[in-house]
Amino acid sequence: MFWMLLATGLVFGAIFGFKAFGKLMMNRNFDEMPVPPAAVASALAEPRSWPRVLNSVGTLTARNGTRIAPEVEGTVSAIHFESGDQVEAGQLLVELDSGVERGRVAALEAELRLAGLEKARYEELVAKKLVSRADFDLRASRVDQLQAQIRAEQALLARKNLRAPFTGSLGIRQVSLGDYLQAGDVVVSLQTLNPIYLDFNLPERVQADVGVGMAIEAELEAYPGRTFDGVIGAIEPEIDTGTRNFRLRAELDNGEGVLKPGAFARVRVQAGEPRAVLAIPQTAIRYEPYGNSVFVLIDQDGQRIARQRFVETGATRGDLIAVSSGLEAGDEVAISGLLKLRNGLPVVINNEVRPSTDATPTPDNR
Repeated sequence: MFWMLLATGLVFGAIFGFKAFGKLMMNRNFDEMPVPPAAVASALAEPRSWPRVLNSVGTLTARNGTRIAPEVEGTVSAIHFESGDQVEAGQLLVELDSGVERGRVAALEAELRLAGLEKARYEELVAKKLVSRADFDLRASRVDQLQAQIRAEQALLARKNLRAPFTGSLGIRQVSLGDYLQAGDVVVSLQTLNPIYLDFNLPERVQADVGVGMAIEAELEAYPGRTFDGVIGAIEPEIDTGTRNFRLRAELDNGEGVLKPGAFARVRVQAGEPRAVLAIPQTAIRYEPYGNSVFVLIDQDGQRIARQRFVETGATRGDLIAVSSGLEAGDEVAISGLLKLRNGLPVVINNEVRPSTDATPTPDNR
């Protein structure tokens, strides 16, 4: 029994020992196995001269804009314009039926004539001391009251005629003859389009860099590749406490009439002389909660190695971003495949397919 148990123990010991030895050798082989290099695209950190441009978005606003609406109710009796007409300030646009008001004015004018005659007779009687001064004052007061009532009725009668408050372009007519309008019902819109305003916002940190008279450029989706020039005409003195932005208004020439109120525009403000920056593609930046970093590609032991380096970034321009510290001119950085990189990993550079690195990109879908 002893020799049988000893033989069994030796057999099983040899089996488990062989397995343990094989596993140890396999792990050692894996540990010593060289890491395959990762394929990445690369770009150089290059010094560039960038104009100091502040980017924003804004909305076009008419210099003067309103919606023509009556202040009183009434039936449309006459229309003196067509949709899209150019009108002058004070031009008559719509008449509301005013027969009742004209009748009241005529009746009051008749009363006024009679009251005037009566006032004149009492003035003669007062001079002859046949009536008291109080009787004359009563007739004179009646004349003043009637004159005030006539002025009030004439003002109400004038509200029956809708006139253009300023020179501009009319929109689409929204009423027809015979329509009964309530006070405030819109008849047509009126806009002054040349020049036209562009309202936009900038963060408070750049308020010292902008001023009235600075040039701006605007781009609209409706006119790709075309820019519209203007100048800053006014700056809001108050900063919004919610957004920490301040509002600016630029004035653009709109002689062609292509710029419409309410349109969205991209704005560039030329804010000073060009400055020297060190720029790399934005795809090279690895954004982390503890700081932004890049992978610099260096030569080590005859192969390319990725070394992670923390950087401080600045303004962006197209596909590029400025780096204020952490890199030097000529450093080569990885611009693709960042997710598979780690510090010290060998890399192979393949620039056949690489992200865009243009400072002024013009993608086809814009």
